[in-house]
Amino acid sequence: MLIKKRNKYLLIIIIFLLLLISILLKSEQEPEILEKYAIGNANFYNEKDRKYYSDAKFTVEANDNTEYLMNLFSNINEVHIPKGNFLCKSQIRIKGENIKVFGVKGESKIVFDSDLYNSVEKGAVSAYIINDSYSRSFDHSTAQNITIDGIIFELKQKDDNFYNFILMFANVKGGNIQNCSFISDFSSENFVTLLDLYSCCKNLKINNCTFKNMTGSSKGSCIWVRNLTMSEESAENVTENISISKCTFTQNSADEILAVYSSIGDVKKVDVRDSIFNDFSDINVKIFATYSSENKYYGTVEDVIFDNNKIISEFMNNFTITVGGPNRKNLVSNIVISNNDIKIEDDTDNKGIIIYINDIETNVQNITVINNTIKVNKLLNSTGIYNANLAKSNSIIGELKRGIVYGESYENIIDGSLQGIVSPEIAQDNKLYNCKIGISCGSKISLIRNNEIVLKLNGLCGIDVQKDDNNEEFEITCIGNKITTIHKDQYSFVIHNGNIRLISNSVFGSGGKIYINDQANIIIE
Repeated sequence: MLIKKRNKYLLIIIIFLLLLISILLKSEQEPEILEKYAIGNANFYNEKDRKYYSDAKFTVEANDNTEYLMNLFSNINEVHIPKGNFLCKSQIRIKGENIKVFGVKGESKIVFDSDLYNSVEKGAVSAYIINDSYSRSFDHSTAQNITIDGIIFELKQKDDNFYNFILMFANVKGGNIQNCSFISDFSSENFVTLLDLYSCCKNLKINNCTFKNMTGSSKGSCIWVRNLTMSEESAENVTENISISKCTFTQNSADEILAVYSSIGDVKKVDVRDSIFNDFSDINVKIFATYSSENKYYGTVEDVIFDNNKIISEFMNNFTITVGGPNRKNLVSNIVISNNDIKIEDDTDNKGIIIYINDIETNVQNITVINNTIKVNKLLNSTGIYNANLAKSNSIIGELKRGIVYGESYENIIDGSLQGIVSPEIAQDNKLYNCKIGISCGSKISLIRNNEIVLKLNGLCGIDVQKDDNNEEFEITCIGNKITTIHKDQYSFVIHNGNIRLISNSVFGSGGKIYINDQANIIIE
């Protein structure tokens, strides 16, 4: 009996020891498993099987870091992404009222699986990263303040991807996105927008970031600043105080690189400056665009500054910068386009406008274009600046059909346009060189004062007053202009009709004839 009890106790001890060994072994393995999940090795993408590998020969499949990333982003204070290329196969939600997400600049990358569409729930937000308080209405009690610093976000967009956005914010009260890169460099007919400020985003700064969108699709941008909020008008549901600075953009899709538009609700106070825009689309619509919502909604856009940016466009087919959408009655106001360096490398006879303020049944007010440099190669049917309320101190260099059209023009330099300034309300103190026609007047009332005009060899005239097919007489005053002709057959003035006052104008060179139609009433002083 005693032996049986001893055997029983011995058996219990053995079982206990085995359990203890098992627990110890498991505790040793868990850190190894966790350590493996914490290693980001999605270094190479295989286009054939749409998978990531750690090696260039595609022999070792990359770790699935989804659970590891989800655990990190469950933190409501700070998230630290270590060095490595981390593969994520799920949507990420950024949690916490005041949350900071840090990476090692240039070395912390989150790579999103291009096959995520297989596991997306019906009705889900089609973005790889969203804020946890995501809402189309602004709520002070839930709105987040988010900082993201030093992370690379990469996506190989495919034709059958469900998601169309890398990062999307809605109901955000402040924060910073800085030292980050957003990359979608895989050709696809399915669009992607890299950063979408979807609705009710306030007090956000986007600084020193890189955006690369090379899908080549007909839609999709680097950044959308918009407000797709609720249809009922609300003073709180506004996207406002957005700053974008010192960023680099590269894109080849047909959509705008950066768009500021009101969608449904208002967008206010957007500042874009000190950035570089590289456009490689051969059907480019816009580099930068700002416009209001559709007429059935109430959204307006106001107080937008686009300043000290550099634009390099490989092709020219439509527009470079646009303000105001066609057939949209909601107001777009107080837009300043200033100090930008714009270069168009194309040589084409396509029609295009480099800075276009839309005049097709649209509501735009107080649009200022000042101190920009526009350099083109040869755009024989294109225009430099169209329909700005004020165009001042701009330099427009190269072969264009028209330099500046409509509005008030002061102190601009235009060299090489066939027509320097067309139909201005005021044209004053401008310098127009190598033009066929210096200033062509088509507005009913125009003041043409103190301009310097030098015709090209095959030029026609310094100042032209167009024929009005509606038989409405123009009221044109030309004061103190200096016109230089190249040969004797060139005209200083060609006047078809209207009431024209010529006061103290000077003509130089061997030409200088004045053509006056019988319908014109001329006063020379």
